[in-house]
Amino acid sequence: MSSSTHKSLATFTFSGFLSPNYTQIPDQFFDELMPILSGNETKVLLYIFRRTFGFKKDTDNISLSQMVSGITARDGTQLDNGTGLSKASVARSLKELEQKNIILRVRRSNPQKGDLPTTYQLNMLDQSIPLSRRVGGCINSDTPRVSHRDPPLSHIDTPRVSHRDTQETVIQQTVEQETENTTTNAKVRASENGAVVADLITSGISQKVSENLAQRFSPDYIREKVEFLTFKLAREKSSVKKPAAWLRKAIEDDYTAPDGYISPKERERRESEQKGRKQAVTESQKAYLERIQQQQKELHGQRAAARQKLLEQFGTTAADLALWTQAQEAMTYQGISAAIFSSLQLLAVEQERAVLYVSNDFVPRLIKPEMREKIEKILSKLAKRPLKMALITKDGAEGEQVG
Repeated sequence: MSSSTHKSLATFTFSGFLSPNYTQIPDQFFDELMPILSGNETKVLLYIFRRTFGFKKDTDNISLSQMVSGITARDGTQLDNGTGLSKASVARSLKELEQKNIILRVRRSNPQKGDLPTTYQLNMLDQSIPLSRRVGGCINSDTPRVSHRDPPLSHIDTPRVSHRDTQETVIQQTVEQETENTTTNAKVRASENGAVVADLITSGISQKVSENLAQRFSPDYIREKVEFLTFKLAREKSSVKKPAAWLRKAIEDDYTAPDGYISPKERERRESEQKGRKQAVTESQKAYLERIQQQQKELHGQRAAARQKLLEQFGTTAADLALWTQAQEAMTYQGISAAIFSSLQLLAVEQERAVLYVSNDFVPRLIKPEMREKIEKILSKLAKRPLKMALITKDGAEGEQVG
């Protein structure tokens, strides 16, 4: 490693982890492999985990150069920086991991280019092997394992209490439970795979290729790429000349989301927020209307109470009320606004004036001279003597006499 690299590592400061972005690591790595692997072997194996399980794959072909220098996308984006080891260190670690049967070497070639660079992938245990024959991720042989920690039988003076029956019962129950869980999971996975295969076939991919993709990638991962294709076809159909080929490539090369794409979960979240905002606005408007209605009700009650008080104060008679009803009908025929005479109330008919209660301060301003003459003429005719209007304000004080 060069001196410049040492210097950059010495000054490196990690900005922090992003969440939730995770790569699943098998428990067997921690329980069985980590104690026996060197630091370089651990780095290489963790890198392989990242490029497989980190991208929803069980296996994938990873080249030596990728482990050394990392992977760069077609647009020049650096996806990762490799293991940080030299080529020689990576090669030695790969050899050791292969000898331990942890990874597999895959030699590749094609008729056009001949031999291609050797790649590596994880050694995944065959799921068809019964759990009862698996021990620590390896195939259990018929010969029982002999623990070298147990002392020779000749050195035991007293018989040891055997826990074999208890252990065998626990192991048997565990195996049965694991077998049952595995069967259930297999049925669920088969059902999901069947649905995924159907989606791929509907998208134009052949059944054989669809089944192969369903075996290599998880259902959620494939459904995500199908959603990408659906989005692109709906928004920019001309950019996808061959939808089936595009979808297969998107799955195999792990295409990122198209510009403007919103995942179903994000859409659901946004719709929920929008629904919440609409509900909040609706509730606010409802509360406002209820408050206005309550205020109007209170104001109407106050006006009614004030009018009743004045009626009692002026000793308004039934004859006065009947006269005012007749006057309102006549005002309607004379074209006087209902908003005006509905804000007035006849309190008393005296010798020379008609006393009217006004519940709205703006009404006197609206009564123009010609309108006043009409009202006084109507009242005079009904009372059979000349009358002038006098207004009483809502607080009971006598206002300026109109006319």
